[in-house]
Amino acid sequence: MGKLYIVSTPIGNLGDISKRMIETLTEVDLVLCEDTRRTGKLLHELQIPKKDFLSFTDYNEKAKTPFVIEMLNSGKNIALLSDGGTPLISDPGYYLIKQAILNNIPLDIIPGPSAVVSAVVLSGLPSDRILFWGFLPKKPGNKREVFKQYRLLTEVTPITIVFYESPFRIRESITLLDDQFPNCTLVILRELTKLHQEILRGYPKEILYQLSSNPKGEITAVLRLNIDPKSH
Repeated sequence: MGKLYIVSTPIGNLGDISKRMIETLTEVDLVLCEDTRRTGKLLHELQIPKKDFLSFTDYNEKAKTPFVIEMLNSGKNIALLSDGGTPLISDPGYYLIKQAILNNIPLDIIPGPSAVVSAVVLSGLPSDRILFWGFLPKKPGNKREVFKQYRLLTEVTPITIVFYESPFRIRESITLLDDQFPNCTLVILRELTKLHQEILRGYPKEILYQLSSNPKGEITAVLRLNIDPKSH
């Protein structure tokens, strides 16, 4: 029986590659990835011999998982990658991991970069309790509901929330935050670890003034409400 490796890859800076990641990708028989061209370029940069790739995305994960399980059962070692960061964290892989466990297939992880952890550390906000929301809903009404639920949770215990947002919707989301929580502390981290990394801190209205009218790149937001929890 083969082994399934969950492999973290850089979120923007190739200098964050680990020796263990290179060793694992060199040795496996098959690489599952979201974008085969992007992953092929990464392996070329690392001078790793050419590999067999299988496109593995949110849209085809369930359909392709039986084939992957069959390959693992036949003795093939397989690596699961995302386009950047750690697989499964707002990326494909959950269904595959669940099925691998049900089939008693050995798992291993090659830990590494994560936008969530990096954002929390750089934010300067309390990190003792963190709620990671993933990507916010696209519709404004659903976003308001998320923020409302966060407010209710914060009234019970102080907690920092982390979420991803599209550069095309980030200004809308910050405007909603300004409407609901004008005095909250917000940190916007754009293009983490890349050449044009940008970190903006302040109240939502202040961030709107600082942020480009047409931001580009991947955005992670860290938020903390400045309210006291209810006493018990």
